[in-house]
Parts: sequence; C-alpha cells; structure tokens
Amino acid sequence: MPRRRPIYAPSQNLWLDTVQHRGFLRTVFGPLQAKDDLARTQFLMAARKAAETVGFPVPTAQSLAAAVREMESNVHEHSDRAATGIVAFQARAGDFEFVVGDAGVGILTTLREAPEFKGLSDHGRALHAALQEGVSRYGRSSSRGNGFRDLFRGLGDLNADLRFRSGDHALTITGRADLRQAVLAQKAHFQGFLASVRCRLPASSAATH
Repeated sequence: MPRRRPIYAPSQNLWLDTVQHRGFLRTVFGPLQAKDDLARTQFLMAARKAAETVGFPVPTAQSLAAAVREMESNVHEHSDRAATGIVAFQARAGDFEFVVGDAGVGILTTLREAPEFKGLSDHGRALHAALQEGVSRYGRSSSRGNGFRDLFRGLGDLNADLRFRSGDHALTITGRADLRQAVLAQKAHFQGFLASVRCRLPASSAATH
C-alpha cells in the first residue's frame, strides 16, 4: 500500500501530516471567516484523533483539543495581532505536545485593560494571574477568562511539562498540571505570548500502544 501523503490546505494556512500525527495552523484570518473556520475544525479534529491514536483516553483527547481551541481563540481575542499567531501539535506513542504563540501585545498589556488589574506592572505576576480561572481583560465579574480551565482539567492525571512566556518572564509547571506548583523565572524579553505543553501517559498505558 502506498504511503499516504500529508494534507495541504489550499490556503496554505493549514498543514496536516496524518501519518506522523503532526499539524500546523496559522491564525491569519478572523474566527468568523468560513474558510478559516473549516481549517480550524480540521486541525482540531486531527489533534484529537492523533492523541487518541497514540494512546490517550477519548475524554482526555477531547479535553486537550478543547484546550488548544480555547488558546487559539485567545490569540484572536486578546493578542491584538491575530495574524501573527501559530498553533502546532505532534503526537507520538504515549506523548502529545502542542504550542500556541503570537507576537501580540502580551499578557500584561492585555490584563491592564481591566480596571482591577490596572496596577499590575510585573510580567510574571500577570502570567500567573492570567492562568487562573475567571481572569481576563474583561475582569473577574465578566464570567470570561476560562481558556485554561480545559487545559488543567485535561492534564490533571498526566505527567506534563507546561511553559508559558510573555514579556520578561517564563512560568513553568512540571508533573501534575497544578498552578500551585508554578515556578516563575525572569528571562529575556519576549514579544507576545507563547504556551508550550507536553503531556505523557503513564509508562504502563503507553506500553500497550
């Protein structure tokens, strides 16, 4: 049987390799444009399927795809430079990783649009705050800012490495996806926002796939 070829979207904003379980999406267009919505749907379906294929339970794969969707949506809603956004995933036996990044205004600038966060002046504190449920540029009372909820729920029972970058800080979480274990470190300035997530199944589960 001949090897299946990667799928290339006509717009070149979507690339999928269903054989190697990899994908790449550019957030060039807005979330309401039909052709971009189709590319996004194809990308998320491929990510979920890839996670399932390499051994992740269906509910976990669905949660991971939902987390990718929410963070991709955040690029459009909060970066102010959605055309710079990229999303990518890769899956291997018992291992799934994805990245979402943009060259937008960054977390600190975004949060400071809410009156309650106007006093924030530190990129590290802004990063830590943004990962909390209900925190967004619209304020805690808006019932928004739940983009990372699916991520933490989906990774709750997995070994994971999470890294977030914005401004002059990085926030990392290793092991269980628990914000209480977060470590902040000052770094060289980074324009925009980057989330990098890698999660692994327990060895016993991965060995069966």
